[in-house]
Amino acid sequence: INLRMTSTKKGDRDGEDSSESHGGTDTSMDPEETSDDLNDRTKKKEAQSSMAMMEKHFTHLKEHIYKFKIKEVEKKMEDIKRGTADDYKSPLNELTKEDFERMKINDHIKQLQYEVVHKKMEAEMKSCNEQFEQDKVLLFNSIRDDIEEKITQVMNNRTPPNLDLNQWICSLGKRRSPISRVLLNKPARVRGP
Repeated sequence: INLRMTSTKKGDRDGEDSSESHGGTDTSMDPEETSDDLNDRTKKKEAQSSMAMMEKHFTHLKEHIYKFKIKEVEKKMEDIKRGTADDYKSPLNELTKEDFERMKINDHIKQLQYEVVHKKMEAEMKSCNEQFEQDKVLLFNSIRDDIEEKITQVMNNRTPPNLDLNQWICSLGKRRSPISRVLLNKPARVRGP
């Protein structure tokens, strides 16, 4: 407020000075004006020095608070490492309980998954065994049918109904064996009544 008043006074005086300077050749300074300027300068210096002092004090307080907080954090870290921090005991206990419950649930899920896989394996084994037995029966039946068919073919080829013994032997091979000659030259036996 004083600065404003002095500036307005100064402005008024400047206006007077300017009117005097225009009207006359007086260029000397007013003694009140210099004392006001000196007062302003001293107040400004005092304000700057008090501001610098406050900044130093603020910086000192800020460093002191920073060191204090660092010490608190280090103390809490030590307490946490030792496991004696009250702030972290209850959350840690809750976390360990949750971890234990999760482990329990995971073990139960693992057991259920194992049972499901085991039952699937048993079902697969059962279906494979059933398929094997069905394939075995089918193969046995097909082999039996093939053998029976070959037997009937052999039986049909062995004693043809319209061929006599000589023709049948000839159909087996071109060369006649000595046994077949004996059989052909032997008279047929006839049994009587």
